[in-house]
Amino acid sequence: MQHPRQPRSSTTVIIERRNQRERVRVRAVNEAFARLRQMVPATRSAPKRVSKVKTLKRAAEYIGVLQRRLTVMARGQDKL
Repeated sequence: MQHPRQPRSSTTVIIERRNQRERVRVRAVNEAFARLRQMVPATRSAPKRVSKVKTLKRAAEYIGVLQRRLTVMARGQDKL
């Protein structure tokens, strides 16, 4: 015999919606980190998944490398 379902309180509905929004947010953050890992050479070929903190650190390092390359290239253009 099934028990009659009790109506959910408005508080329960609010909490369920908040939890669902948080799950969607976490999924979006995780997908963004996965895309970032694919763009940063130091994390792209790592045998194990790289943590979010290491991913951010390595991305910042990579941006620095790219900035230095651009600076060198710009100096080379100035000499022409």
